[in-house]
Amino acid sequence: MRDDRPVRRGGDEGFALIMAILSLMLLTFLGLTLAASTSTELQIATNYRWSKQAYYNAEAGIEVARYYLRSMGGTAILPDTRTAAWAAGSTASPATPRASRTDVWGYASRNFEPRRVGSTSNCDTLGGGVGYGAIFDDGSTFGLPLQNISLIRLPTGEQFQLNGAFTVWARRGVTVDPGGNLRDDPDDRNVILVSEGVAPFLGAAQGDVGDTDTGRTFMRANRAVHVMETVVKITPPCKPSGPQTNQTGKESCDLP
Repeated sequence: MRDDRPVRRGGDEGFALIMAILSLMLLTFLGLTLAASTSTELQIATNYRWSKQAYYNAEAGIEVARYYLRSMGGTAILPDTRTAAWAAGSTASPATPRASRTDVWGYASRNFEPRRVGSTSNCDTLGGGVGYGAIFDDGSTFGLPLQNISLIRLPTGEQFQLNGAFTVWARRGVTVDPGGNLRDDPDDRNVILVSEGVAPFLGAAQGDVGDTDTGRTFMRANRAVHVMETVVKITPPCKPSGPQTNQTGKESCDLP
């Protein structure tokens, strides 16, 4: 009598289980790699988005400041001219700002940031040793100061909501005297604007815009920041010669 049953070869037991485990491990590795790649690409896209938004917010800050300069001129915004000269490369004491009002969040003015008087870690010489300058504010105009602005409110009643926020500083240029020292440019027609755009902006609840380095350091680690600078030349001067009258009958300055 013949036995037709297949003869098993020794050592084949469990081979299918091993292949299944190896296949599962390969698929798991591919899935984790895909998930990590997707997460990385999403983070890159998010960072790019906030970076561009911060740039646009900084541009918006410059344009809003130019809007106000058309009606008030540089005299109302620029810090006082310092009479004393200072050596090139050194840090000069800041001039007196036109105003130091708190912003809409209740935070103190960030005048002359990032320079901080008395700070042992201060090595900034931007703007001839005064940092960004004084916060754009004349002390009375509606919609100012331009600090941590997430909702633009113009005197005309128009409002524009930003996806983020901006802060604008104004400062004088510096000139070099015959002795090689720096002096403030006394011409109020030349205004240097520095605008900081941030995105996202979490507002007052996070303590991100307070007058302490700790708060801003925390927020800058979690947001995109873009700083831009531009020189605005007001021609002819609004003050002291007086503003001109445009076709609508409103007083204004001519800005390039």
